[in-house]
Amino acid sequence: EPGFGAAIKANADDLEFENNTIAWSAVKGLSVFGRNTKVRGNRFQHNGMMGLAAWRADGLVLQDNRFAFNNSQFFAQTGAVSEAAGAKLTKSRRLQISDNIFENNHASGLWLDIDVSNAIIARNVFRDNNRHGLFYEISANGIIASNIFAKNRVSGLALGNAANMQVYNNTFVENAISLLVQDDGRRNQDGQEIAQGNSWISGRTVFHNNLISGGVEDR
Repeated sequence: EPGFGAAIKANADDLEFENNTIAWSAVKGLSVFGRNTKVRGNRFQHNGMMGLAAWRADGLVLQDNRFAFNNSQFFAQTGAVSEAAGAKLTKSRRLQISDNIFENNHASGLWLDIDVSNAIIARNVFRDNNRHGLFYEISANGIIASNIFAKNRVSGLALGNAANMQVYNNTFVENAISLLVQDDGRRNQDGQEIAQGNSWISGRTVFHNNLISGGVEDR
């Protein structure tokens, strides 16, 4: 169910988490609810549902972290109550996500969901995750550049009801699907979000200068 707590709750602004190992938590490792939090050089491994969760975490910086083997308790990966991921970030703006490794998670590696806007996702490695390497869902205004997506079991990169996306200079190797773009019946009813370009309607996405190599037939 959604709403489970975490081993560590960051419930204030301007916090820093650096060079920690956060592992084997029953559900979530670290939950961030404040602005301008910096998470650098940490290891998030073998947590029950996810390594890191963030909500209304504007200005969050994720850099040089490793997210591996999370969702070790096999919480739901799809459906209305699913949250499992290496890291899941929601309702947040101005995110900087760079130089991280998301690998071997029993779910998507990184999941950005519900009105995330102005996220820069650069120079990360997304490999061997059980669903998507990176899932950018009902959100907008993202830059996804110079990442490696390899051997993810559903897709390397999934854009679900996402608008105004720039995807360039990435490498896709042996994913079941390299790029997955979806649109369903969900539509944003928040006038302020719509005015900022987040309509939940897929479109205005630029995909250029990416290298795509092969697929895996048995996945």
